[in-house]
Amino acid sequence: MSDKGTSRLEAALENDQVLHVDDPKLLFDHYLNTLPEQGSKTIRTEEAALIPLAALRPKLNPENKPVNIQKSDIDENKEIEHMETNVEEKLEDPLSRFDWTFVL
Repeated sequence: MSDKGTSRLEAALENDQVLHVDDPKLLFDHYLNTLPEQGSKTIRTEEAALIPLAALRPKLNPENKPVNIQKSDIDENKEIEHMETNVEEKLEDPLSRFDWTFVL
């Protein structure tokens, strides 16, 4: 069986005589169908890897544009002022901007 399509979870379930399940997400704790409404039974691995990355791209863009600092704006002789901040409070959940739900 050299056909890549036969290695899919869906095909494995269809051909398994012991399992009486037709939905792979019922068998696994984590199952990600990157393109649920694709309209075809096969999708190439390189496509399946790029689809979720494309969906994540807007989440990975910085919230603020980088500041363009000119060398003339920097006073090399001035001491850096230290501000006391509660870092733990600010970084309570630093990855919360990546939270979103996959609908399978």
